[in-house]
Amino acid sequence: MLKISISLSFLLLLNFALLAQINVLFIGNSYTYSNQTPQIFSEICSAADYNVSTLQSIPGGSYFEMHCSYQPTLDKINERDWDYVILQEQSQIPSYPADSVAVICYPFATQLCNLIRENNPCTKIMFFMTWGRKNGDSQNCSWNPDVCTFEGMQARLRTSYLEMGNQNNAMVAPCGMSWKKAINSSTNEIELYFADGSHPNINGSYLNACTFFATIFQQSPLGIDYFPPEIDEETALFLQEMAATTVLDSLDTWRANCYKTEPAFSFETSGRDVEFTNNSINSNSFYWDFGDGNLSIDENPTHTYEFDGTYYVSLEASQDGCFANQIIDIVNVSTADIISLQKQNFTFELSNDFTQLSFSSNYTVLEMSLFSINGKELKKYYKPNFEIALPKLSSGIFLLKVKSENGVFCEKFFVR
Repeated sequence: MLKISISLSFLLLLNFALLAQINVLFIGNSYTYSNQTPQIFSEICSAADYNVSTLQSIPGGSYFEMHCSYQPTLDKINERDWDYVILQEQSQIPSYPADSVAVICYPFATQLCNLIRENNPCTKIMFFMTWGRKNGDSQNCSWNPDVCTFEGMQARLRTSYLEMGNQNNAMVAPCGMSWKKAINSSTNEIELYFADGSHPNINGSYLNACTFFATIFQQSPLGIDYFPPEIDEETALFLQEMAATTVLDSLDTWRANCYKTEPAFSFETSGRDVEFTNNSINSNSFYWDFGDGNLSIDENPTHTYEFDGTYYVSLEASQDGCFANQIIDIVNVSTADIISLQKQNFTFELSNDFTQLSFSSNYTVLEMSLFSINGKELKKYYKPNFEIALPKLSSGIFLLKVKSENGVFCEKFFVR
């Protein structure tokens, strides 16, 4: 028998998957344009069953300051409500000394972010961290020794792009760090650079697209059945793995969760009065539904129910109305003393195939009902024995309503 634990504090987190088209705008230059990187990214997403549409403003040699006043870029920013905008600075500027980057890069990164949010405050912004040149930056090595090697230039790029993410509450796609991992791999004999030692070849562009995918969806691209015809399957799997491990091993470093709201709450009941405590993370806007037709936008509300009963309470948490997630929990209220299932020493076990339920209780169980999480009654058992047959259950959350000689109780359990 498989033991399934029951807990009143178990909370259901409902992440609303974006079923409609995901719109992504790329702003950059030839590093983004190379090998039609936005199209490669879109194909990867399609192979993973995401409907992604891309648009780009990526003229060669462009930089953030130019994009801030470049009319085609401004027009594309304002063309639609973008879900994501990916920003790539000129390849050398972020590797300059910190005091220079603070003057010629950071202010224009912020200006672009402000323009994007003026169009749609709920757009998620992601900075595209580029990579060090194969043999360092020979043009600037004499006055900026940090960039004389790939390693040194990559370290400066990493620092600057992470600072842009921190300053602008934005994600960072660590493409340069994926390149570093791939280059330093003991098994790697794969060339990522074009002949100039700067731009990406098709392998480098595919690695970038896989890194975008892993950062946005927080999902490994390993095994996705798309790669350009110029890349063999073994190479594609290696590049997918480099992107996956770089991103998913360090999500907090790349600020991948900066837009992720985590609603959570606890509560205490006294008769029909319920005091709610909001424990949400990365959220500042709240919307409560107490399950009886009453609503609240208070952070920590107190609510009085008119009638005894079981209520489904939901909390939607967001960042200023954006990036909302919802959580639901069950609240039992009564003017009579309610004994929890735990206090009745009510326990149960489910069979491995979730078709049999065995239970024990100190009290006589008169009736049991099984519900889906949305309240649909799946089956009712009158005067059940201590072992009952269940309908075939798919994975998810289910509710068990138990009527005993001491009252009616509800609990949740999870089928994996």
